[in-house]
Amino acid sequence: NPLPTGRRKVDYFRHFQDFLQEKEGNQPWFFWFGCFEPHRNYEYGSGERLGGKDKTVIDDLPPFWPDNDVVRTDMLDYAFEVEYYDNLVNRFLDELEKRGELDNTIIIVTSDNGMPFPRSKGNNYEYSNTCLWLLCGKMVLPIPEEKSATM
Repeated sequence: NPLPTGRRKVDYFRHFQDFLQEKEGNQPWFFWFGCFEPHRNYEYGSGERLGGKDKTVIDDLPPFWPDNDVVRTDMLDYAFEVEYYDNLVNRFLDELEKRGELDNTIIIVTSDNGMPFPRSKGNNYEYSNTCLWLLCGKMVLPIPEEKSATM
């Protein structure tokens, strides 16, 4: 598959495999995967050309953005890079399962302080103050009921 311009030629998955291969036995370990791709610069039109998406898949835009082809194309380009990240995380999980490590691993996935769009990342608006995250793993304990309402 051709890489869009702006995407680094880093084999994140190979780095992860190498790391797992080099770790010692049952020693606890930590691996941090920081992906550059959802950050700008995107190749204009890569979401449609390489991602196979059409601008019509976007139901609506934030009301403070103009609804035009340029903005919708930019959104698809961003989504294409986020999907690339998601696919890498899935490959990491598959590799952990293949090696029998998944049930003994806590996975933390975070976003990066919002989308790189106007009134989003780097601003003081609702869209810039949402940082999604996921915590999963067989060893993760459920949040006590009395704390879940405040989190």
